[in-house]
Parts: sequence; structure tokens; C-alpha cells
Amino acid sequence: MKNILLLFSLFCIISCTSITEPTLVDVKNVKVLDMNKDKVDITADMIFNNPNAFALDLAKANIVASIDSVEVSTITQEYDAIMPANADFPMPVRITMDLKKLYQQDGLMAISKGLKIMSQRKLDVHFKGTIKVGKGGVKVSAPIDKVETVNF
Repeated sequence: MKNILLLFSLFCIISCTSITEPTLVDVKNVKVLDMNKDKVDITADMIFNNPNAFALDLAKANIVASIDSVEVSTITQEYDAIMPANADFPMPVRITMDLKKLYQQDGLMAISKGLKIMSQRKLDVHFKGTIKVGKGGVKVSAPIDKVETVNF
């Protein structure tokens, strides 16, 4: 009986441990699949840090990518992956950025931005949204709100 009570107490302590939200650290391994005046289609790894002492299940990502406050892409992907404990984790994403949305705001700015993208091979992108992570049946939405310079 003592063993069962001890096991039950241990289970309650472990299951009541709160989940510290993972954070977006970097965007790496960017590969351009297609780039023209209307769009940039890339694959990349969004690097998240899991600060928890236990692994987390990654279930879903809902992230909006913006350039100069203009929403150019929505990343909605489902995953069946495990984020290791106390480690960085690469979350692969495919991003298709609709550059025509930039043109609608200001045509001259869009031409300037397009030339900058093609010559400097980098772009400041604001990623905002959530990833759904958890352990077992307990899932939380971790917020993402970070500007990253994406090099390609």
C-alpha cells in the first residue's frame, strides 16, 4: 500500500509540473525553392529552445510572417515530433511569401525591397503566432513574437 501511495504521490508531483514555453531562437538552413517578383518560396528550420527538464510533444504551428508590417505568409503545419529536454529543436517549415502584398502598399517601396532581397540575399521577417506543445494530454500554446533576419 505504501508503494502505491508513493507512486501516486510521485505521479501527482510530476503531472502538476508546469510547462515552460519554448522560445524561437533562430531561423536556419534556409533554402530558396523559387524566387520571382511575385513570391519567395523557401524551406527553413525554425530553431526553438525547450527549457524544460522533460521532452515536449510538438503538435501544431500557427505563425504569421510579416515584412514591414505587411502579412506575406501564414504558416499552419501539424507535427508529430518530440522536442528534447533542455535543448534546441529544429522545426522544419515551408514558407511561401506573397510579395505582391508588398506592392499593394507602395510600388516604389516594393521595387526597392525586391532589389534589396535579390542583392543582399536576406530579409527581416517578423514571426508572430503560436506553437502547440505539451506532454501527454496536457497541451499549451506557446506564443511566438520575434523578428529574424532570414539569410538565403
